Amino acid sequence: MAIKKTLERLIAVTVSVMLLVCASPMTTLASHINCTHVYENGFCTSCWETEPAFVLTAETVTDFGLSQAYTGYYAIGNAGQLYWFSQLVNEEKHGHYFNVVLTDDIVVNENVLTETGELSENYKDFLVWDPIG
Repeated sequence: MAIKKTLERLIAVTVSVMLLVCASPMTTLASHINCTHVYENGFCTSCWETEPAFVLTAETVTDFGLSQAYTGYYAIGNAGQLYWFSQLVNEEKHGHYFNVVLTDDIVVNENVLTETGELSENYKDFLVWDPIG
């Protein structure tokens, strides 16, 4: 019974992520399902799906030069994975705790400020960030 509930929650989160990402005017659910997902900085270049973060295992933790203490942590190495993780945490309603390790420097928006310190004119093209938690 517990496995069934876990699978139901996983499917619900997956559908939520798909609907959130696919709600952009550039894509449809059908195009998302048929997409082969080529990620750039963690975002699919065709449908804008976010690349899921992955859980480090005893075998993969050393790929990042980390100790075994990080086994079971989510590894986040790009902006898309950070957005994916943010949604996972913000949708969690049962007080679950997540461990995460950043595996690379992450840049979401580049050239936010001009050389004089003013907000760039293309600010409307920037990705919006909702705080985690």
